[in-house]
Amino acid sequence: MNEEKELILKMLEEGKITAEEAAQLLEAIEGEEFFYEEELEEVEEKEKANKKEESFSKLEEIPFKIEEKIDKAISTVREKEREISTFERTVDRLLDTFLGISLGKTIEKEFRCDSVAENTNIRIEGRNGEIYIETWEEEYASITTRYVVPRNGEEEIIYNCQNGILEVKKTPKIKALSVKMYLPKVKYKNITLSTTNGRISIECIEGESLQAYTTNGSIYLEEIKSYQIENHTTNAKIEVDDATCERVVCRTSNGSIAVEDSTFNDADLNTINGKIIVEDFKVNSSNSSLKASTTNGSIEMEIADEKVGVSFDLSTVNGKCQVKLPSMFYEVRGATHLKGKTQDYEKAYNKINIVARTVNGNVHLE
Repeated sequence: MNEEKELILKMLEEGKITAEEAAQLLEAIEGEEFFYEEELEEVEEKEKANKKEESFSKLEEIPFKIEEKIDKAISTVREKEREISTFERTVDRLLDTFLGISLGKTIEKEFRCDSVAENTNIRIEGRNGEIYIETWEEEYASITTRYVVPRNGEEEIIYNCQNGILEVKKTPKIKALSVKMYLPKVKYKNITLSTTNGRISIECIEGESLQAYTTNGSIYLEEIKSYQIENHTTNAKIEVDDATCERVVCRTSNGSIAVEDSTFNDADLNTINGKIIVEDFKVNSSNSSLKASTTNGSIEMEIADEKVGVSFDLSTVNGKCQVKLPSMFYEVRGATHLKGKTQDYEKAYNKINIVARTVNGNVHLE
């Protein structure tokens, strides 16, 4: 349009048209411009309206598309759940068949027992899990259990707290059971703990007898007072620290045995492929005994009281025997076999007879 205006003005300049004619021409051009702009605006408005309509149409379609996607996702999830469920059942069967363990649903439950008193019997029977017991200042027992049941199963553990018994046990369908127990500080009667493939830990407890049985798990005892202590495991170590008892028995394989800062009158320690350490131990009887036996491991023994009379019989194969006690009398004195006693053995008030045997290891007594 600007070019046409310039052309009209040039024609007016050159005298080809009059001023009146030029005005008429310019007025005609401006009218066309107005209508052109008006039409353009109308077209733009229509395009905007169409775009809005398309947008609204798309917005209306969104819920349906979302619903379709949700339905598809739910269908996919359900299909995956079926696949996972089938896979898990297969894994369960394989683990249960070849290893005796199984995956499943884990349940955690807590119990409170207010009837724990003197001479209560404690019985815990777990499986593929840990057992932990400790005393505290409260007058009730707090028990936390964590166990695994088959998928879609509602199997319950056995819990009993009455008539002088505190008991937590697995049932045949429970594949794993761990127990954590806090007990009042009273003297208990018999404490029997058993599990498989799990650790047993007991701290600060007193009872007439304590028995701990596990496999493929360690046993740890600290500050125990009991007439008899028995520990049995396989493929793991046994530790007894600060215990006072008449008799202590520790048996394992492929693991070490350590009895430290403890007082006993009869000790029977046996392992295979592990060392035995009996350190800073005391006896309070004239007829005490210590038997230690292992293979592929050393035996180290240290008596805390120098006034104890000691009789010893130490032997090894593929190793050395050594005794460091004051005033000794030897019956047999060789590199692999030492037998004798301290000179004041007969006069001593407290006495101990020590027999130690190993293969592929040293024996040391002091």
